[in-house]
Amino acid sequence: GPFWLIQRLWLKQKPVVRDGQIVIGDVHQVWQVAAVKQILRERIKGTKDVVQRSFVSGVAIFDIVWTFDSQALAEELTLANPGHFRLKVLGVTPNKLDVRLVETGS
Repeated sequence: GPFWLIQRLWLKQKPVVRDGQIVIGDVHQVWQVAAVKQILRERIKGTKDVVQRSFVSGVAIFDIVWTFDSQALAEELTLANPGHFRLKVLGVTPNKLDVRLVETGS
């Protein structure tokens, strides 16, 4: 289908610096926001800058500058597996990721 074609195009792109946003829903604790920010900064290759834009009503929004395509970023986020919660990617566009935080119990 067309989505597969879009993925192929993204994967062929050369690394470029992009500005984008990550919107994370179902965030209930401030420490989770901090943990996600740390994952974005330290565990994901290619992130240049991460700025927390807002955290309101369970939704945390980060502005992010990264050097690969958003599909790769989505995969990295999914694999990060911080413990206590998982990050489930719901939607991917070239400049935005929609993500849900799923608590996994202690």
